[in-house]
Amino acid sequence: MRNTSIATLFAWMSLLHGCASLPNAKIGYHETHSTVKVTATRTVACNDQADVQIATDVSPSVSNAASNDPKDYHEIDLNDLEGVFSDASVKIERTDDGRIKSWNSSTNGRGEEIIKSVLSLTSVLSGGGIKNAAVPQDACSLVARFGKNGTLSLTYSAILDLKRKGPQDLMADPASNPYTAALARSLPPLAAEISSFSGANAPIVNLDKSGNTPVLHARQPGQLEFKVIDPNDDKKAVYWSGSVLVAQLGTPYEIPIPTPKAFGKLTLSASFSDSGALSSLEYIDTNGSASLVNSLSALAKSTASDTTAENVTQAKNEADLIVQQQRLVLCKASPSNCK
Repeated sequence: MRNTSIATLFAWMSLLHGCASLPNAKIGYHETHSTVKVTATRTVACNDQADVQIATDVSPSVSNAASNDPKDYHEIDLNDLEGVFSDASVKIERTDDGRIKSWNSSTNGRGEEIIKSVLSLTSVLSGGGIKNAAVPQDACSLVARFGKNGTLSLTYSAILDLKRKGPQDLMADPASNPYTAALARSLPPLAAEISSFSGANAPIVNLDKSGNTPVLHARQPGQLEFKVIDPNDDKKAVYWSGSVLVAQLGTPYEIPIPTPKAFGKLTLSASFSDSGALSSLEYIDTNGSASLVNSLSALAKSTASDTTAENVTQAKNEADLIVQQQRLVLCKASPSNCK
């Protein structure tokens, strides 16, 4: 009689397992690749002695996109998230180009802890400088003719080659190029120069080396230190120095995905910023066992991700910058008329 009951129990559990399951499929996603752009804004004005005042301000920006390196593409097999006597649910959010934004999975298992991590992102920016230069009268005539209110604002930019050593020239944008060419003898050139790279600590360390646990592959962005200089200056005058977060310079790590057991339930939730940095990580045990709560410290700094609202704000800030530069150089050129 007892053997019959045991056989019936296993037959019933096998029937339940066959009722529903995750599809036989894999979910793929790309890691992040960062592009660093350096933009410089210069405002020029002349005084009565035909001396020019030059105000220079530098703003770095980082744009992030899906890496096209095959090694940076990963897949999760949904079959690895199911067990014989378990339920499983999976939700992944991706960006338009295939990068992972968030992962939420719920499986049966014996969890032991809740881990929460909040990563603080801050932009790293600094101001520029003012430089005096003696210029021929024809240059001041050009400023007076083509400028506005006695000032002429010019913009330069460059996309940094992260593998290149030495200065990388900032080139005048098309709208500014005719004026920078005419003022070439008066305006010192601008160049960006990479100072150093530094990695980041992995926000979580996977201690399971068996290779049997499914994982999310991620990369904590690293810091790129660089400066903007006058490459022709023997003293290497620095207009700006600072750092930005770059995804491909970071530290790769793995986030273990809970696998099911016969009893209990374990939930994993993770989200990532535009740079690929881990924004939050949470494991929740709901089987009634004791939980251990640990907080991971903030790990990195970055320029903010580009959203529509932030782009509008950036455009407004750039316009305000030009206005303030114009006021500054006018004050330097004619202190008595400074407003």
